[in-house]
Amino acid sequence: MRNAFTALLDDAETAADNRELTPCRNLHARAAGLIGIQPPASGELARCTCQGYCEAVFDADHARTYLDGTVDFVQCPTAPTTSRAPEASNPQLPGPELSTPPHGAAVAPGAG
Repeated sequence: MRNAFTALLDDAETAADNRELTPCRNLHARAAGLIGIQPPASGELARCTCQGYCEAVFDADHARTYLDGTVDFVQCPTAPTTSRAPEASNPQLPGPELSTPPHGAAVAPGAG
């Protein structure tokens, strides 16, 4: 299931890069359905890429991002604040349709 989920999010990222927004949104909805969560209101999921190796999946509207050298990192709302100030900070409250797990907790059921 992890590989299928990752492939859907990778395909969604490619679609977004190509400005194919409807297919991107549909791929995010399929990925959310695969792991048994409701798609977020924003229509876009995000994966935590913080340096704590968190595997959280959450509403992209709640992402905090920062640049480390030339690499963009995305932090989930439960990630501890880094020593670097995030470039963009969004509200950190989980939406009504998507709950945020404790930092570092796997989201996908059976994705071990």
